[in-house]
Amino acid sequence: MNKVIAMKQMLTLLGALLLCAAAAQTNNVRLIEGWVRLPPPVLKSTVAYMVLENPSARPLRLTGGSAEVAGTVMPMSDYVETHNGVEVKGMREVRFLEIPAGGRLELKPGGKHLMLIGLQRPLREGERIMLNLRFEGGGTARVVLSVQNK
Repeated sequence: MNKVIAMKQMLTLLGALLLCAAAAQTNNVRLIEGWVRLPPPVLKSTVAYMVLENPSARPLRLTGGSAEVAGTVMPMSDYVETHNGVEVKGMREVRFLEIPAGGRLELKPGGKHLMLIGLQRPLREGERIMLNLRFEGGGTARVVLSVQNK
């Protein structure tokens, strides 16, 4: 019986250490640059672009996030497809955006980005928006981006 209790305690400790390791890795994510697009006041969504650097030895998967100004923050990717000879552009939600180990992830117009959906209020040019980025494994990182009319 004591062996079972000891094993459960060890597994609980191991799980806690793994969660701490994941959180510690994502805390090392560095924002190189970034911005949020100023939407027209009638739109209830916008996009966030940024360059994130991962100095750790493991890749990180950005799965979404949260922001006070939006109901949802989700990873998206733009695409171009040809259907019956007609070029069709669009975007789709993706499960994650990967930041390679020791590398960078560039979120930019025409490519990967974060959608801020369900804006709670109109944004103002120059205002600073805090995003809480969420990573696979439970880690988070905070970034502050300026709203720009680009």
